[in-house]
Amino acid sequence: EPGCPSAKKDMPKPFQFNYSAPLRRIIDPATGLPAGYATALEAMAREIAAAGATVTLGAELVGIEPRGGAADGAAAGAPALRIKSAAGGATRTERIEPAVVMLNVPRARLLPLPGVASLLGGRVKSALSCIRFDSPKGAGWKNFSRFHSGNGTTALSKAYLGYESAWWRSPAVNLTEGEYPQNAFFPIATSKGVPIGVRWSDGPVRCAAGAAERGAAGGAERECAGFLEIFYSVSNETLFRSVSRAPVDPLGVATRATAGATLD
Repeated sequence: EPGCPSAKKDMPKPFQFNYSAPLRRIIDPATGLPAGYATALEAMAREIAAAGATVTLGAELVGIEPRGGAADGAAAGAPALRIKSAAGGATRTERIEPAVVMLNVPRARLLPLPGVASLLGGRVKSALSCIRFDSPKGAGWKNFSRFHSGNGTTALSKAYLGYESAWWRSPAVNLTEGEYPQNAFFPIATSKGVPIGVRWSDGPVRCAAGAAERGAAGGAERECAGFLEIFYSVSNETLFRSVSRAPVDPLGVATRATAGATLD
């Protein structure tokens, strides 16, 4: 809502935003690894297509416009959309005028698009501009207020290190749950000043076929490769943030080939 209320109050009854609801992860039965956030969306797209609708993937909304010569989107009803897509190695932008438009786009991505602020009106603009970060409760989060917007923090970053050998899952180490330090959302600094907050269970691990992961009785230990989450926090850090390409495309990957000595 434009007034930017707490997320706990921002849903009409009988709906509830339940922070205590359990989290569930979709697992790929073929690999035993997390299947990824897109899995549910891809399944929905297949079901929609099977029902007779047209589903176009890989198309990007790059702007909205008035339709039919109207001065504003409200007068004309649903706005026209500018869509960018790639086909046959070429990128093209086209204008479409659907009868009904429902935009399910993250606010931070939608608001800067050409036409959004002017066509959707002040109330929608205010709602899209809302930033609300509710504080978790409990002693472990007593210093959480320093993470609120306006307190000087500049980045919400998550970083993983990839290993050819997932050493934390070896029989000698056997760390598959828990955090380091005790609350990894409050990281500590290494001797080089790198912020570190490890979650031992967060990150995909792939193991070779054969004996059980930690070694079956009388069998050889199975080799595993994987990613270990080493940072996830709101802070002013710049090391991990600098790896990303842009705010609207935050994924960044660094290897020794691309980063050289900075990874040592």
